[in-house]
Amino acid sequence: MTLIKGGTIIDGTGKPAFVGDVLVDGDKVVDVGSLGSIESVGLKTQETLSDPDPETIDASGLIVSPGFIDAHTHSDAYLVIEPDAPSKVSQGITTELNGQCGGSIAPRYGEARLSSDWAAILGERLTWRSLAEYREVLSAAKPAVNTVQFIGHNTLRSSVVGYGATVSSPSQMKEMSRLLEQALDEGGWGLTTGLIYQ
Repeated sequence: MTLIKGGTIIDGTGKPAFVGDVLVDGDKVVDVGSLGSIESVGLKTQETLSDPDPETIDASGLIVSPGFIDAHTHSDAYLVIEPDAPSKVSQGITTELNGQCGGSIAPRYGEARLSSDWAAILGERLTWRSLAEYREVLSAAKPAVNTVQFIGHNTLRSSVVGYGATVSSPSQMKEMSRLLEQALDEGGWGLTTGLIYQ
């Protein structure tokens, strides 16, 4: 258990910041209060704590807040390449929304390919085709941040039609829809578009 003490708390609710304490038990915030209110935890709370003598972190002069969400990222491959995500964690980002601008890491069939820098760095780790297979690789990498994966419409199109400047046929549209439905069933959160990209 950890007591984060004396920090300026911005809790994400929209109410003004205040100086206070945050009590964390395992991976769960169990109490937040104004300065000194948690230190003398009431009997009921004290009985439910896993450790009545928590480790204390002095957060005086620092801000304590929930992790930030980066709502537009392209870290699909980099979370496999560099799962510690130091450039994100150092900014307080704990969740990323990937697969933006119509381009995603999966599904990857037909002519669909990753950008050359991603493919070159991934090398032999580039083993997946479906979103389910990608999620297995990502899970094994144990990224430091949470990720929400969107499916890129350009990735779907190149999987079915390729990269040529041709109009999709009704049967190709149906196949793209099927691949999207499969990816959503495998944990995709939605579809992104990047209509200026091939």
